Amino acid sequence: MPKTSLGIFHPSFARAGLLALGFAQGFATQAVAGDAPSPNPSAPAEITDQRRVAIELLRELDRFCDHHPLMENELRVRPSLLENAAYLEKNPALRQFIAANPDVGAALRSAPRHLLHRALRREADVSLKWSEVAQLDAFLDLNPAVERQLVRRPALIRTPHFLEAQPRLREFLEQNAALARGFLLATPS
Repeated sequence: MPKTSLGIFHPSFARAGLLALGFAQGFATQAVAGDAPSPNPSAPAEITDQRRVAIELLRELDRFCDHHPLMENELRVRPSLLENAAYLEKNPALRQFIAANPDVGAALRSAPRHLLHRALRREADVSLKWSEVAQLDAFLDLNPAVERQLVRRPALIRTPHFLEAQPRLREFLEQNAALARGFLLATPS
């Protein structure tokens, strides 16, 4: 059977693999920050290996993005640029990074909100764990229009006008203490 670019999952197990990676969007980003739950000891070794590879590749991507914030913004909006030959030709640093880490695109596809989580953590007033920001994933699954706006402009999460226009987002943030402290502006007493 054919394997993915990381060479571990068979296509018939892709869905299970994504779930094993921690519901695809949240776990890998949690693990990068070190606040992830410990792996399930009964999980098959190949899933654990897959998770380890994805986590390390996302760490490498984080290091790269730390030094290339403008490129990070472009990749957050269009992650497919990692595989766009014309874009890579114009960006030799990214081309070299991809050459050294050829499976980073697959790792990012396994955690598609990773770059959004990074951006939202920077927008917070307080230090947030990856897992706290990843709590937004279920909300974003149900509200793709909000996600599209936040991907383009993560700073909107702190904008009173945006939060007024998105009452379900504001309510969600208010119901999660860490997120409320991080994103909701203090109201005058």
